[in-house]
Amino acid sequence: MPKRTGLSHAVAAVVVVIVGPVLSRLIELLITTRDIEAAMESLGSIISSHPFVPLSTDYTTTAVYLAVVGTLAFIWGYAYHVRRHS
Repeated sequence: MPKRTGLSHAVAAVVVVIVGPVLSRLIELLITTRDIEAAMESLGSIISSHPFVPLSTDYTTTAVYLAVVGTLAFIWGYAYHVRRHS
């Protein structure tokens, strides 16, 4: 088993090194970081304009960033757990 696991890790590393930059460039062409930043800022201003949110727009935007990152990490971890233990 360790021999096959080592080979699969080596193949995965090679694929990531080759496919990663291509995929990164494709994502950069389709979605710029300015688009993401503008979306997060507008969402933060929408949330902070709600009368029950006592935070300024800057803090709300940071909270939105953290919520998005936390949600993505949760989804990734849950998918990994389901895949690993099923």
